Amino acid sequence: MSQHIRIGNTYWHRGEETEVMVTHHDDHNEIWYRGVKSKDNGGVISTTNWVRQQAYDTFLGAVQMRDYPDEDEWQRMRKAVLKREDYTCTCGAELEDNAPIHHIVPLGCGGTNTYRNLLPLCESCHGKVHGGHI
Repeated sequence: MSQHIRIGNTYWHRGEETEVMVTHHDDHNEIWYRGVKSKDNGGVISTTNWVRQQAYDTFLGAVQMRDYPDEDEWQRMRKAVLKREDYTCTCGAELEDNAPIHHIVPLGCGGTNTYRNLLPLCESCHGKVHGGHI
C-alpha cells in the first residue's frame, strides 16, 4: 500500500470490517470516510449514510488497497483476456503475450479484477490512457 490516501478511492478498512470510500481529507489531517453500500464493474455506486473520521496515520495503518491476484492467477487471467480480444488492441494493433492488461476502472477507484474490467492494450494505447490522452 502506498503512503498516500487518495480521495475517491475505496479501501478495505480493518477497524470497520468493511470496504470504505475516502470522502474527505481536512486541514487537521483527518480522513473522513463512509462505507461502500454497493458497486458494479464501474466502481462505487452507493455509499452508506454513516460517516467516520480518523487521523490520517491511524487510517493509513488500518486500510488495505485492492491488489492484483497472485501471480499464477493473474497470468491465467491476462492470457484469457488476450484470447478473448483475439490478441488485438482496440486500435487494431496485434498484441504479444506480454502486452499490458489495463483495468478499465482502476482498482483504487473501486474497479475489480473481473474479466469485464480488463482490456488488453498495446504499449502506445496504454500510455495514452494513463497519460489522459484517451
